[in-house]
Order: sequence, then structure tokens, then C-alpha cells
Amino acid sequence: MKTFFLTIATLFVGFLSFGQSDSSVTNSKQFHTYYGLQATDFKELNSVLGLNNYPQLNSNNFSVGLGMVKLTKKKIAIEQELFLYQQSRKNDTITTSVRSISFGQSLFGYSYVYNEKFKMYSCFGLTYIGTTVKVIKEIPSSTQFNNYVSVVGNQLEMTTNNFLANVTTHLTYAIKLPDTKNRLILGIRAAYYLPFEKSKWIMNKTKLDNGPNINPGGYAVNFVLGFSY
Repeated sequence: MKTFFLTIATLFVGFLSFGQSDSSVTNSKQFHTYYGLQATDFKELNSVLGLNNYPQLNSNNFSVGLGMVKLTKKKIAIEQELFLYQQSRKNDTITTSVRSISFGQSLFGYSYVYNEKFKMYSCFGLTYIGTTVKVIKEIPSSTQFNNYVSVVGNQLEMTTNNFLANVTTHLTYAIKLPDTKNRLILGIRAAYYLPFEKSKWIMNKTKLDNGPNINPGGYAVNFVLGFSY
């Protein structure tokens, strides 16, 4: 997996060789949708799940997202991004699931390539990620309501909220649409997220001490589909 991300980064760097700014290009605003892979770090969490014979989570998640990007003639890039991923793993009687929602804001961005067709830019920013982990015991068919609610421990739900630094790189290609100034945007996005502090777990508004440390952001590679306006 690390080799794959290193290959992507190397390809990005290769494009720097033709990164010439076009002074005739005006400021650009773009709306993006993202579809791809988010490779998170759940090792410590999976160790705890495994000790209790609960299904362990996969570190690779399919993520989807939305983004707003502004690129200026002075090569400054500004972006906002919203991402979601979720997954569940099941054994005979128990299901473990995770859902993560994040919002990111760039603090500084710079365009290496800026012309009418190709744009390549990197941003450093701050991301807030809320992650919810649930462990649910399977409910047999025809279970009586009173029987279910009388048993404590049918379901566990734990949450952790993290602030992460992130670095993203985009490479996009613009296709001119007929009879309009808008352009179809195709591209790829690579990102890395680094937590500022250890995970703080909460269940029912109560802090859980000595919880497993996770990186719910990790690495990401996404296909970009959007339009300029």
C-alpha cells in the first residue's frame, strides 16, 4: 500500500517539469465530487476488538466527498472538503461497524501547474473528523421487545473526534463544454492526514480512559469529477 501511494506521489512530482503558469488564465472556481480509497490506521482498535472476539475492521475504506476549490492567477489555491466513509464486518452473531465524517479547510495552497486545461496544486490544512464505532449483537427473528431491552450490552457505541493536519495534492484536466463557459473537471487527488493528539473515546457522554489510538484519516487517493464555474 505504501508503495502505491509513493508511486502516485512520484507521478505528481513528474508533472512539475511542465508546470508553467499561463498569465491569460483568470481566477477559477470549481466544484468537485470525490470517489476513492481511504487507508486508515485501526491497528490498536482491532487489537481490542480481537481480544473480545468481535469482528475486526478493514483499514481500507471506500470514501466519497465534496469539495469547493478556488484558484487565483497568483497561484494561490483555497479548498474546502467534506468526506464520508463507512463499513461493517460481521461474524456469526456480532457486527462491528465504523462511520467517519470529516470537514477540511486549507490554510495554505499553491498551484504548480495553472493553464486552461491542466491544473496541479497542493494544500496544507486542518481537518475535523468524527468517528463512530458500533458493536451490535445479532437479534434473532421473532425477538420480543421486552426481552431485547431487558439485556444490557446488546450494543456498544463509541465515538472519537479528532483534529488532523492534512496535505493534499490535486491534478485535474478541464474539458470545455459547448455553448457555456463551464468546464468538466476530471482528475485525481492524493492526501495524507496526521492526528495532532491521541484518540479520546466517549460513550454516552462519558470519557473512556486508555482507549486505542487510531488515525481515521490516514492516506487517501480519489478520482475527481466536477465542473468549473
